[in-house]
Amino acid sequence: METQEGSAEAVPPWSRGFIRAWVELHSSIDVARIGQKKAPTPRLRIYGNRLLMEEMNHIISAGTGVSVRALQKTANETTVGLYYVGRSFRTVFQWLYDGASLYNPVVREKFQYILAKRV
Repeated sequence: METQEGSAEAVPPWSRGFIRAWVELHSSIDVARIGQKKAPTPRLRIYGNRLLMEEMNHIISAGTGVSVRALQKTANETTVGLYYVGRSFRTVFQWLYDGASLYNPVVREKFQYILAKRV
C-alpha cells in the first residue's frame, strides 16, 4: 500500500492488529435469537465502507478458515456490515486475540462475556 506521497508503508495495514483495532472501534457484539428455534446465538457485526469490508472479509477468511461472508446493507449507502454468528463468532474472536498483547480489555471482556453467556 502506498501513502499519499507515493512511498511504500513499512507496515501493511492489513495485519491482525489493525483488524482487531477496527473491530474494537467499529463493531457491535451481542446475542441474537435467530434460526427456527430462536436459540440465543453470539453475533459480531463489523461496519465500514465496502472496499475495506471486502478486504477485511478475505483476510479474516484466510486467517480463520471461516467462509467469506456476504456483505450486508445498512441504512446508508456508504457503510456495509460484515457479520459472524455462532461458531464463526468464536473462531474470529480466537483469531483476533490469540497472542495479542495490545487490545482494548473492555471489548475483549465483552467478547468473553458473550461467549460464556451462550447456552
